[in-house]
Amino acid sequence: IALILPMTVKSILTKRRRELGALKAGGYTTKELVFQLGISFLPAALLGAVIGCVSGARLVSPVLSAAFGTMGVKSAAFAVSPILIGMIGIVITLATFGIAMLSAVRIRHISAYELLSE
Repeated sequence: IALILPMTVKSILTKRRRELGALKAGGYTTKELVFQLGISFLPAALLGAVIGCVSGARLVSPVLSAAFGTMGVKSAAFAVSPILIGMIGIVITLATFGIAMLSAVRIRHISAYELLSE
């Protein structure tokens, strides 16, 4: 997330530069635009976190049992806490939102005057 998301945000800012400049000229503040861009990544982050948490809760115990079975442990049961997995999903979602917000701060360098002078 920390490596790909800043590049994605930079690409979005480059493509939507004129639109963002027009929005700033229309009265939107940088903070509002940054928040808007950060929010746009939340559906994908939530979907990925939910899919990852559900598959992790279902697959961790069988995979670990199979891995330890190859080392000679015949009977092993691994308890996976659903609360812990849910908390990990929440942290991943919040980290995605935070990284998107930090990467989108570049919006403040876009100005309507600069776009008009081009």
